[in-house]
Amino acid sequence: MKSDDSHHPLLRSLLEVADIDRLSAVDFGPGDVLLREGDQGDFFLIIMEGDADVYRADELLATVHAGSVVGELSLLTGTARTSSVVARTAVRARRGSADDFAELLESDSVREHFANLAASRLASNVTAVSFTTAAGFAGELRPLLPSDRLEYMDLLSKLSPESRRLRFFTASLPSEKLINYLLGIDFINHFAWVVLDRSTSPHQGCGVARLIRSDPDPSRAEAAFAVIDEHQGKGIGSVSLGAIGVAASAIGVTTVTAQILDENTAMRHVFQKAKPKWTRPDRGILEAEMSTDVICSLLPDDVRLALTRAVRGIGLAAEIGLNIRG
Repeated sequence: MKSDDSHHPLLRSLLEVADIDRLSAVDFGPGDVLLREGDQGDFFLIIMEGDADVYRADELLATVHAGSVVGELSLLTGTARTSSVVARTAVRARRGSADDFAELLESDSVREHFANLAASRLASNVTAVSFTTAAGFAGELRPLLPSDRLEYMDLLSKLSPESRRLRFFTASLPSEKLINYLLGIDFINHFAWVVLDRSTSPHQGCGVARLIRSDPDPSRAEAAFAVIDEHQGKGIGSVSLGAIGVAASAIGVTTVTAQILDENTAMRHVFQKAKPKWTRPDRGILEAEMSTDVICSLLPDDVRLALTRAVRGIGLAAEIGLNIRG
């Protein structure tokens, strides 16, 4: 069983910076359990050859291949395994301890891979947080995932040309390139929430709020929002802004900015609640600069605490990732 997956980015980085051969070699046959959901994790595995299936509560979530690392999340968070991994084919792997994992994190390139991987996995594990606005809208928030592409495209199609103009500064539908960018979410430098309507079955997306960290200052990030027309005026913007504040706090952002068209009075009203500093970077455009702490305070305490718990682990992954930037 020969694999050419040493060209996988993470595995290639590991091979370049670490003596993988010193890690214990372990082999599994088809059907063998590599990791078991609920176990306390004290090791990780690097899959060198073969395929394995990932399950949670007996539901198949994904299939991993050579070049994948499994089990690192428990080492990062100190929590029990959130899923089981079962060999689909014969699998050859290398097993490392917590000390081995810590040693690997000394490499910037490896740490970046692990941080992004951990943040994405943690985001996919987040349970949606329910809320009800003062206007009576019953919704829930969860991280928007790159795999939500079709649902995100559907949400964009429900924006009127005028709403698209106010959000994207053009009435046209976003290009494929822009959509790829908007779904290039790593939950460290680019975080997004999707707002779901709890009155529909299944719950349908009706809004998106995102936060993109500004470079080179990692303490600053820009926010943007979109709510489909039929749900505008229901308080979703204010809740979304508060949720952005929670995500910003988790990933180490202290200042949030947002640019809007001068005529966008609805969003001006939303941002005004966060006591912003207003500037005019260009003709017809306003920029709000807001404190993360003030934004978080816009949420009811129970919603803020639930969202904070939901993204706490993502913040840990972000902290690891930010170490790369110095």
